[in-house]
Amino acid sequence: MSGAGEVAKKTLSFGKGVLHLTVMVNGTPAHAYIHVEDSATHRGVYESSVFGYDTPLDIDLSAGKVDVVIRPDGRDMPEQRVNGVEILAGKTTDQVISIEVKAAASITADANGMEQDTDRPGGGDFRHVVPTADDPALCQQACQADVQCKAWTYVKPNTVQGAQPNCWLKTGIPPAMYNTCCVSGVKR
Repeated sequence: MSGAGEVAKKTLSFGKGVLHLTVMVNGTPAHAYIHVEDSATHRGVYESSVFGYDTPLDIDLSAGKVDVVIRPDGRDMPEQRVNGVEILAGKTTDQVISIEVKAAASITADANGMEQDTDRPGGGDFRHVVPTADDPALCQQACQADVQCKAWTYVKPNTVQGAQPNCWLKTGIPPAMYNTCCVSGVKR
């Protein structure tokens, strides 16, 4: 009978659990780049794409202790690390990482409605567009043409999201933050 108990123990120790991860920026669930590694070996066990994911997010992981590294919005915000998060087999572990970021006080749009050197992280990114040229006006036009879009962020090429430009259309209007990587705007 003890042999059956040992098998059950081994099955549980190698079982899967769920990490329910929420990254909060200024009290709102945020988009983030996420890296999870084994606490003992520091071997990566999960990594989001370079563009990150919206949170909250459920991640299936093997039972044991993990370290969670996040970078809100996957851009130039500082990295945060939480060590020793316990993942239990057959259970969901809730982990909330909260960050407060002060918005830049003097961001204004130019005559064309563009906020130069401005990021608007989060805000319900609902569509990613890869512009055909290095021109934030293409992102602004994509927002104007989409009824769901309320704001947009154009990420300049060769900055924080690789060699090509990127455009993020948003269903909300997140706070504007100074960041030389980007040009943003609000639909007029």
